[in-house]
Amino acid sequence: MVKRAGSLIMVLAILVSLAGCRGKKPVELTPEENELIRGLTKTAVTMEALDTYGYEPGVVIDKVDADKTKRDVYYRIDFTSSGTYSLKDDNGDLYTGRFTVKGYREGHGSGWDKCEITPPKNGPKALPTQSTEAGHDISKTTSETTVLTLRSEVMVKLSEKYKSEGYSIMVCDPETEYEKCYGAKEHFRAYKSDSLLEVYLYDSRAEAMTAQNKMFGGGDGRTTGAEAETEIVEKTVLVARFKR
Repeated sequence: MVKRAGSLIMVLAILVSLAGCRGKKPVELTPEENELIRGLTKTAVTMEALDTYGYEPGVVIDKVDADKTKRDVYYRIDFTSSGTYSLKDDNGDLYTGRFTVKGYREGHGSGWDKCEITPPKNGPKALPTQSTEAGHDISKTTSETTVLTLRSEVMVKLSEKYKSEGYSIMVCDPETEYEKCYGAKEHFRAYKSDSLLEVYLYDSRAEAMTAQNKMFGGGDGRTTGAEAETEIVEKTVLVARFKR
């Protein structure tokens, strides 16, 4: 009798397991959702690496796991992404580490809750975290990047203004981002512990306003969270401010 009861419990367990497998369906992300997740991942890892080591990383995303659930008229996506990142020190030596990012996208915003990076290593040697004794800091690294990358006078002045307010600057290539930031000529991020700014340069105010609506407007197709406060400054520059 005990043996039969044990067999019945095992059969029920197998049936429950099979039912659970049948109920699971692959998560289908739209190209826009996939690009958003990858963009959030790269931003999270870049900010973490800059804060910790003072160098801008190369980021390779190996895997993205996502759960997609419907809430009212919006879908919420919870994701976990992982991969490798690499840094070059002042001597040109390459260090690599791994990362894991957990984040979300929902109707009123998007972001990440956790970003973990392992210490980057070159063989057995680990890259030291940035410090005054190490002779380099985040402002030095980003200042050199800004001079080399930003070409327009208005963007250089804005980046210097934000640096004077305690922000660190990361210059981005709009050509490699989703929809090329809707025609942006230049793009940089300014961030500190409690604030993140996305700054885009356009050819005209009309183009800046169009990008403002497409990226941060109220439509369901927007590519970034609607919680950003946006404004157009210097006639053709779109600034989006996120609170962290």
